[in-house]
Amino acid sequence: MSCDAWFLDLDHDGANQILLVYATDARWWAAVMKQSEQGWTAAASFASPSCRGTLASLRSGRFALADPLPGWRDLLVSGMRLSAPPAQTAELPCPGLTSR
Repeated sequence: MSCDAWFLDLDHDGANQILLVYATDARWWAAVMKQSEQGWTAAASFASPSCRGTLASLRSGRFALADPLPGWRDLLVSGMRLSAPPAQTAELPCPGLTSR
């Protein structure tokens, strides 16, 4: 398994977080590490789509940061923020990527 890292401001706070990507030939996963008073802690995560070429695109710098799409509102329950991410659909096309 390999590991790659990028320093990016993913939460618009003016400071870089670390996007730490670990991968196999078939899939990749990413943890967003944010610096706090306690040191670097996991703040968010990404899972790769099931499209070939996405890891190669990341590694070659063919990605951009984008603001979240409008969608469901979060719920605040007992002081905790709960988010409803869009449901994953297996039929989603892989735009711009060629299959091998």
